[in-house]
Amino acid sequence: MTRLSTPINGVDYYSEMSIAGIQAHGAKFVCRYLSNFPPKNLTPSEVRSLVANNIGVVSVWEDGASDALAGFDVGKSHAEQHVAMARNCGQHPNHGFYYFAVDFDTAGHPERTDAYFNGVASVIPKVRCGPYGGFEVVKHQLDRGFGAAWQSYAWSAGRLDSRAQIYQHLLGTSVDYDKAMFENYGQWQYDPPPPPNLHHYERFPDVKIEMFGKIYQERETVIAFDELQPHWHQHPLRHHELKHTIKMLRDRIWTLAHQGQDAGEFNLPGRWNLFWRGWRWQELDKRLHLS
Repeated sequence: MTRLSTPINGVDYYSEMSIAGIQAHGAKFVCRYLSNFPPKNLTPSEVRSLVANNIGVVSVWEDGASDALAGFDVGKSHAEQHVAMARNCGQHPNHGFYYFAVDFDTAGHPERTDAYFNGVASVIPKVRCGPYGGFEVVKHQLDRGFGAAWQSYAWSAGRLDSRAQIYQHLLGTSVDYDKAMFENYGQWQYDPPPPPNLHHYERFPDVKIEMFGKIYQERETVIAFDELQPHWHQHPLRHHELKHTIKMLRDRIWTLAHQGQDAGEFNLPGRWNLFWRGWRWQELDKRLHLS
């Protein structure tokens, strides 16, 4: 990995900023959030605009500031969501880094984050993921074999790990300021996510389903969600409604499967057997983790 003689200036910020605003800060790259809180999240349209203006993109996962204390299963879940949501924004799974926020002082015990990062590493190769945080946790996780680190001057007491690819050197009011210390700091080129595989839609039942006194159609809901997905931030209420329906449909599949109803659903013997029910559950679950 090649260290830069002159670091590259960048910024990180909470919600989408104009290209002019980014350039006014002299930034050549941005670090942006992915999470389960859509208002602060990186979006596909934002990525397209950044890439079109030659601005590098890095993503970091953060829900709660102290989630890195929550253990293996939470780390694994966050990694799965990070990969899926970044893919939806245009990051190829085999390109770039995946940062995960440790947004607190580990106070002499960075090992408390080990289980979480072990969960992350069960999904993403260690060489391509690692922490955002202070000196302690950055050094500790790099020493454990993680290959990516974005260090903040906060909780660092003036120390900087020479292996950190990004250094957050100043906290501002609306933006924070960063420097990329290496040529490869985790930025990724835009790789459009593949369009929906339309022939798969025939595997979702095209029949009416009654749930909680209302009538739904699984195939119709999935198609509507996929068509809305590239523009979801323009129609947040409709997006929320479709995700809620998809969650109900997913939970229904789980309930029926655990009641032993493995085949014959909708009086179509053999078509909606256990294999395809599992496939449908996974497809619906994937969509719940998109932006």
